[in-house]
Amino acid sequence: MKKKTKIVIGVAVLTVLIGSFVGFIMKRNSDHAFGQYVVTEGPWGTSDKWFSGDGKSYLECQKEADAPFATVTAYFEVNGEWQSYELNTIDRLAYLEKVENGISTETKQGRLKFDGTRFTIYELDKNTFGNDKFDYFQSHIITGEELNPD
Repeated sequence: MKKKTKIVIGVAVLTVLIGSFVGFIMKRNSDHAFGQYVVTEGPWGTSDKWFSGDGKSYLECQKEADAPFATVTAYFEVNGEWQSYELNTIDRLAYLEKVENGISTETKQGRLKFDGTRFTIYELDKNTFGNDKFDYFQSHIITGEELNPD
């Protein structure tokens, strides 16, 4: 192979590698920004309840006054019984952890979507949760400050 051809191929490969790396960094930054949006505006942002449209699941969010984020517990009705899981997130991933006596006994993973009003967990294990996707809508709890803004 000629030296000129080797240089052209090397530059092309290097360009593809650099482009892939830049694309990866941009996607990672986008995922992280989405994660920050979800934990401030979504279920982790305040004490509230979020209900799934099918009534088979809900999220209970408890935020202490000095805590940066709420503790979120997800409840799923499977075969007539309610199962609870601690719900955590990193960027676009959901981690559902079954905790018994302070010990994690099971962890499942899904993906997240949030458009400001609808919070979705999808790509779940259908055998565990009875469905592979849940769309949640926030229930607005009126606080004392909203009743008496003065």
